Amino acid sequence: MPLPLYDALGVSQSATSDDIKKAYRKLALQHHPDKGGNPEMFKKIQQAYDVLGDDQRRNMYDQTGMEQEHEIPFGGGMPFGFGMPFDMGGMFSQRGPPTQEKKGPSKIHEIPLSLSDYYKGKQVKIKFERQAFCASCSGSGAETYEVCFTCNGSGTRTQIMQMGPIQMMTQGTCGDCAGKGKRASRPCAVCLGKKFTSQEKELHVVIEPGMLPHEVLVFPCECSDTERYEEAGDLHIVLQEADEDIPFKRVKFTDDLSVAVTIHLREMLLGTSMKLEGHPAHPQGLVIEIPVGVQNGDIFTIGGEGMLRKMGGRGDLRVNVTVHATAAEIATLKGATEKLQSIFT
Repeated sequence: MPLPLYDALGVSQSATSDDIKKAYRKLALQHHPDKGGNPEMFKKIQQAYDVLGDDQRRNMYDQTGMEQEHEIPFGGGMPFGFGMPFDMGGMFSQRGPPTQEKKGPSKIHEIPLSLSDYYKGKQVKIKFERQAFCASCSGSGAETYEVCFTCNGSGTRTQIMQMGPIQMMTQGTCGDCAGKGKRASRPCAVCLGKKFTSQEKELHVVIEPGMLPHEVLVFPCECSDTERYEEAGDLHIVLQEADEDIPFKRVKFTDDLSVAVTIHLREMLLGTSMKLEGHPAHPQGLVIEIPVGVQNGDIFTIGGEGMLRKMGGRGDLRVNVTVHATAAEIATLKGATEKLQSIFT
């Protein structure tokens, strides 16, 4: 049975870092509140990834089942005692203040774009609010400080723990000052001691002609600041295809377009032309020529009528042909065939 955090991401305990990252991205997109997802479910997914996405925290979780380090409680259970203090060399202790992790996790935002947007390019504005370290107090939450009286400014606390015959000396971070050795004596007047302020942001996302669906644009450090990380996570803008009721479709991972057309038996034998609406380069409609003798299921190509390419030029248009024959057309063709056979026999 998997540990709860692995279960939250739907992966096994033997999953690789890439497996965990892929599972997180998929679930984060599915349950994101902005997409109508459940906020509580999204929170659980985020919490699970915060632990399992960090190799050091994941290793501790695998061994102990705990999401973060905890002080060992006082208590004993051995039936005899010598009353001798014993220092285990920090085996059970956390020395000094907790260290920050370098970079926060990234967040994903999807932008649906029409075929015309990909063809011509577009600029998209994204407005949002982020939590930022208070500029007035540099994220400390205080204007002035005083020495922590609990640890006398050392940032650590020493405790004696009785374990049967042994007294163990443990040294851990002072909980009153979070290992800093000082406490706020006057809170910051700007953030009122919260350490953070709300910051309104507006990003300009430039969609260049020739970009492909599922491309990712990265905006560094645009996620919210947190005390846990030295740098805020990056915002990943993922390009998606909008739902459109047009006959032209982009061929996956290419600069080609495809279109399906249906012609009659007579048009198959004699050829024809038709006008198709919805092509991004032809607002008045694209006229295509159906060659003589094309067969049902054939695909023929019209060069240069696909999407623009990043390096210049255009892709091709692939025309998928379906031949529809009415009963009257079939009867006429049958009669003509029999007549020809009678002439040459």
